[in-house]
Amino acid sequence: MPEEMNLTIRISIFGLLTAISILWPPSVVAATLPQAAARQIDKRDRQLWRQAVTPYLRKDLWRTYAAYYAGHSLMVPLHAAFQKGETQWQKEMGEHFTRFMEDGKTNFVDNVLVREQYLYLCSRFLVLANQAGRVDLIPAGLENLLMEEVGRLWKDQPWPKWNGKKFTGIRDSVLWRLQVDSAPRSYYRAIDDRDLFLLALAAELRHNELVTGRKRAKAETELIDDVLAVAKEVFQRRVVYDNQGRWVFQPGVWADHPDFVYAGNPALAPRLQPRKVPDVAEDSSHSHRMPMWLTSFAQAYPRGSTDRRYYESLKRGLEKQFYEKVLVPPSPEFPGYRMTNFMDGRNGVYRWEYKGIGKNNGYGPYAVSGALLEGWWSFLDSPRIREVYQKMAAQFPLPAEVEALYLGPGRASSAHVGEIRELIVRLAGKLDSP
Repeated sequence: MPEEMNLTIRISIFGLLTAISILWPPSVVAATLPQAAARQIDKRDRQLWRQAVTPYLRKDLWRTYAAYYAGHSLMVPLHAAFQKGETQWQKEMGEHFTRFMEDGKTNFVDNVLVREQYLYLCSRFLVLANQAGRVDLIPAGLENLLMEEVGRLWKDQPWPKWNGKKFTGIRDSVLWRLQVDSAPRSYYRAIDDRDLFLLALAAELRHNELVTGRKRAKAETELIDDVLAVAKEVFQRRVVYDNQGRWVFQPGVWADHPDFVYAGNPALAPRLQPRKVPDVAEDSSHSHRMPMWLTSFAQAYPRGSTDRRYYESLKRGLEKQFYEKVLVPPSPEFPGYRMTNFMDGRNGVYRWEYKGIGKNNGYGPYAVSGALLEGWWSFLDSPRIREVYQKMAAQFPLPAEVEALYLGPGRASSAHVGEIRELIVRLAGKLDSP
């Protein structure tokens, strides 16, 4: 670099710092500049991406249950790729979804939850690519595929529910569960992840309309309007606030479910007996998806609209609930961040003798904390949650006891899992507003 250019750059930087120091006290400048630098993509991020994400995206993830984990693991990297202007990362994402469109229609896994989780990731890619002006990355037919999936599941596909009653589509099933006051088992009334992923997927299709300015055919518009109306009814009926502005979703609905019936036990023990908690909240592990879902619902409406403000207020209440009741910071007792097992702050036993865990075993206190590594809590868009992820990133490689807790019962570590989780945590601490 020529010396005169070097000098010009130094003078420009000096002038910028001088101007900043006039507007803000030195203490604020000192805090702001390092924080901004800490949120930039760096050499370690790119190294981890090459080692973990690049080969991962080359796999045909949509063919098997791997699509479920891809929907989790790729959400934060996807947002970082577009928010931080990482064109190579964007290109790799685009190539993956192009291969999905070439192969997915005939080789897509048929499990509804797995499909919806992967397609929700696709919907976020669609919106982010359009927002960034990278239309060239979007494979032909992707938006139509998403729209077809919403229409088929919402009204057409036969949908059995817990009580054996058959419904035509998720719509009828969701409305029945919202309206029925009692059932032989509490969880017959539960609004579950399959429902919420589909609702959020429709919200992203509406979000994409707002981004592109393209209007849909009348029938499609009416379909999405209907989905969004039901989604709002779900939250209005099932969100329960406390007097501090915090809330939990459908408390007590899962109390009879086999995963929850041991929640009243404070710790693992041989031959554990069921001990129900009638008003138990949802588990913190599955609830980590809620920040992204609420983002989708909010962004399905124009800025400043009543509906958008409603979902944004839900995000603020959830952030308060998570930070004040669920998240446990490092302490002399334990060096890592943890989550209580349930969203109301209870920390009893979850999923006792769940498949794959074995007899006389389950999720003891804090054992769902590994969901923190998925990074989705960062979509609460809160400075203090972002700081949590920055502090977590500084802990890698994780202390042995922290890694063991995050892995959960019956799971073994691997180099790939370690690398991609480290990258997710690092990126989660750097994301801007979604």
